[in-house]
Amino acid sequence: MKIKKIYKTECPNCHKEQICADQHYVDTFIKLKRVCKECYYLSKQKKSKPIDGWKKNCPECGGEQTYSREDIFKKSVKENILCNPCSITGERNGFYNKKHNDKTLNKMSISSKNRWTDPSMRNKMVENSKWINVKVDKGQIEFINKWNQLGFNFQVNYQLKDNNGFLEYLDGYDKNKNVVIEYDGSGHYPLKDLPRQNKIIEMLQPKAFWRYNRKMKTIQNVMGGM
Repeated sequence: MKIKKIYKTECPNCHKEQICADQHYVDTFIKLKRVCKECYYLSKQKKSKPIDGWKKNCPECGGEQTYSREDIFKKSVKENILCNPCSITGERNGFYNKKHNDKTLNKMSISSKNRWTDPSMRNKMVENSKWINVKVDKGQIEFINKWNQLGFNFQVNYQLKDNNGFLEYLDGYDKNKNVVIEYDGSGHYPLKDLPRQNKIIEMLQPKAFWRYNRKMKTIQNVMGGM
């Protein structure tokens, strides 16, 4: 029976015995002063990531650049990499000195309009978007949802605009029934709102234009009827 020879060496750090496959590995371990697996992983753990990551300044604007990986940070320092804003400024931007053609602009316009007029998308924007939530009065969503439960289909913050630059957001608009509803909370002043109200009536010619006063808890159709 042939006895297999065992090749051994010692970890230069902890002096623990290491088993090698052959004499070549023994010579390599000794020459390169390779440590055992336990010492190797222990040395990796000691090189902990800084709390705020690795940082350097942009060579162009001086702005702070933060990296979550040390290798990417070292590469950025070595290659003098710019920050994101500087890297796409001027001629570095792939779209520099170029314009969309009319066909592309028309597609972009249609896509944008479809997103804004889609009720599910609008409600999602109202619920999740920080900037649009600022434009919604307290209690407005709940109030309009109650009307929608009665058979209406009010779109919250409906965007109304014309070719002359007039742009307004209606608190609620049911396009099918052509009914406008305004929720007069803390940010609404009926007298100051009169020119805006008249412009909306002129553009939409609604069957009804309801104004709800949150403080008084009263509702009025400014057009009469209904």
